[in-house]
Order: sequence, then structure tokens, then C-alpha cells
Amino acid sequence: MEEKKGAPVKAVSLMMLITLAGKVLGLIRDRLLTINYGTGMEANAFLTASRIPRVFFDALFASAITASFIPIFNEYLVKRDKKDAYSLAGTFLAVMLAASALLTLLGIAFSGQLTYFFADGYDPETAALAARLTRIMFPTVVFTAAAYSFVGDLQSFDEFNLPALISVVSNVVVIGYYLLFNRHFGINGLAVAFLIAWLMQALIQIPWLMKKRVRLTLSKSEGTKDGLKKIFRLMLPVMVSTWVLPINQTISSKFGSRLFEGAGVSAVELSYNL
Repeated sequence: MEEKKGAPVKAVSLMMLITLAGKVLGLIRDRLLTINYGTGMEANAFLTASRIPRVFFDALFASAITASFIPIFNEYLVKRDKKDAYSLAGTFLAVMLAASALLTLLGIAFSGQLTYFFADGYDPETAALAARLTRIMFPTVVFTAAAYSFVGDLQSFDEFNLPALISVVSNVVVIGYYLLFNRHFGINGLAVAFLIAWLMQALIQIPWLMKKRVRLTLSKSEGTKDGLKKIFRLMLPVMVSTWVLPINQTISSKFGSRLFEGAGVSAVELSYNL
């Protein structure tokens, strides 16, 4: 009996330790950025380029997935059979991937304009580099949409450790790049490393879903359509309520680019992460 009572405490403690490890590795990752690039042109361009896709994802998808999809998916698991729930999850994933892919194409096409909007204080060389890095990293929106959707599936099955582990994995990938490859491939390679890190966040969750025999399928059934309608009805107010943070980050980036020859971006980003 005592062992059963202690199980939730152990589970929460493990999740907290994994989360803490991810945060510590994130600080190490930022430390390695400053060691290799300081707060110079390349660091400023990279931080702006990595920020732009995240702002769009946070504003349009992040909270919508976690706050809108999970409760409806749980409702289907409880009140319907698993086949209906898996069809809803698979169709929702397809919609999120299609929407994020469209956003990615638009982001790549208008990378120059987006860079100017987020950092209009950059000199032409820094702005050009930021636009190029933005084009490289914008597909992270697609990978993050997949990762967040999988997190929703896992948490609905009371699996919380693996979702907490994804930041550990992505930070390890980036840290590994700094230690092994940065001297050879530089800032462009770092952008690719971030892209791979976000892809890994999605890929590491697939084996668990397969182990639990979670079959994500597409469906045009009325049940799936009703579920999607419920999710999308929840999404709009949730999205609007979470726009404050992305808007604040955009304003900080914009004005930071005008300070200390653009180094204000690095200062704001690193202090925010800390």
C-alpha cells in the first residue's frame, strides 16, 4: 500500500529531474553560443532567425494543441472507442502538419521581410545572414507541430516523462554540434543542427506510440469532423489569450536590434532564457 502511495511522488520527482536537466542543458547550450560567437553579428542573426519560427508557432499552434486537442482527445478515449480517438488524433496531426507546412513555405518566401519586421535595426550584412538562417530554420515549425501533437497523445495516456525528455534530447544534439562540428561548419551548420534537434523531438516519441499500439489514422467520419470542430472552437480564444508573450518577444527583438549595433538582441534573448 505504501509503495502505491509513493508511486506518484516518484513519477513526479523523475519528471521534475528530467525537466531540470533540460533547463540546465539549455543554459549550457546558450553558454556555448556566447563562447563561440559572443554577441557579434552571427550570434544576433542566429538568435533572430531562431526566434521568428518560434514566435509564429507559439502564436498559432502551441497552446492550441496543448489546451484544445488534449481535452477533446481525452473525451474521445473515455466516451468512444480507441479507433475513433486514434482517427481524431491522426486527422488532427495531418491538419497541423499541412497548416505548419504552408506557414513554413510562406516564411521561407518572405524571410527577408520577416527579418526586417523583427529586427529593423540590423545593418544589411546582418539582415541578409538572418534571412538566410531563417530560411534554413523555418521547417522547425513543421517538426514542432508534430512533436507537440505527439506530446498531446502521450500525456493523454498518462506518459509525462518522455515529453519532458524531448528538450534534453534537442539540447544534447545542439551541444554535440558545438563540441564536434562548429569549427568546421560555423553558423550555417548551427542552424541545421537546430533543425535536426527539433526533428528529434518528434522522432523520439514515435517508438513509444508504436509500443502502445497507438494507430494514428485519417478519417472523414462524422465523429472525427465533430471532434475537429470542437478543437477549433476552443483554439481561437486560447490562441488570443497567449499572444501576449510572442508580441512582447517581437517588440524586444525589434528594439534590441537598434541597440549596441544589434547586440541588444543577444542581450535580451540570453537574459530571457536565463
